[in-house]
Amino acid sequence: MKLRVLEQIEPIEGKAVRTACGYGCVRCGCNIVQYCELSHDTLAQNRFLACPECLKVLRGLVKDPPVLERVIKHPIAIQPEFNRKGLSYLGGMRLPDILLPGGIVLHSTPIPVVLNGYPILRVDMPEVSGGPFQLTLRLNGMDGQIFKIVDQNLWRGNDEWRFERIGDAYFIENAISADRINFGIHGGSEIEIYELQACGGERRLTINSSGIDVDGAPFIFQKTSDRMVGISA
Repeated sequence: MKLRVLEQIEPIEGKAVRTACGYGCVRCGCNIVQYCELSHDTLAQNRFLACPECLKVLRGLVKDPPVLERVIKHPIAIQPEFNRKGLSYLGGMRLPDILLPGGIVLHSTPIPVVLNGYPILRVDMPEVSGGPFQLTLRLNGMDGQIFKIVDQNLWRGNDEWRFERIGDAYFIENAISADRINFGIHGGSEIEIYELQACGGERRLTINSSGIDVDGAPFIFQKTSDRMVGISA
């Protein structure tokens, strides 16, 4: 029995896997996931979603096939009693609000952060009503190049990237480039950015409790109601 990550999957099959798993990790329900396959069987029921943290746990269960198969065949996100607190599930077809330091709230803003032309953070509506919003995140990798680390909830990271979820708090960082983000998801309807360090070309954006800073200078944010782009520097 082998467990591997699928780098590619046919769109129709990917949709079937996402639906069967409730659009979340089979073990914890997290919506930032990878497509995985158990053994060499290509049947959809042996393909599943797992977040980066739980994938490590599931790899350790390969030596205990009955337990591993039980987890895969009973995804937690489709269980009626499952508590979705701290996850991306929205009630309907809409975008989450984006909360920034200083009381800034972005409503209906699909691209909250753009730096030097790069959309650092993007959110799209759920694939289905009541499903999770779709998150896309770009940060600098160890080679100094902008890398799409999360692509519409699909984790693209390798060993140089760290992912951790504690309750409703998410941490993603690259230890070498120092690019990182720390955000919280509240009730599926809000994303609160606690910290963001990102480079776009030669420009650097910093968001933390002290405010928003671009290239060492405070960023003046012009508040409006609904907008396509939030921070653009």
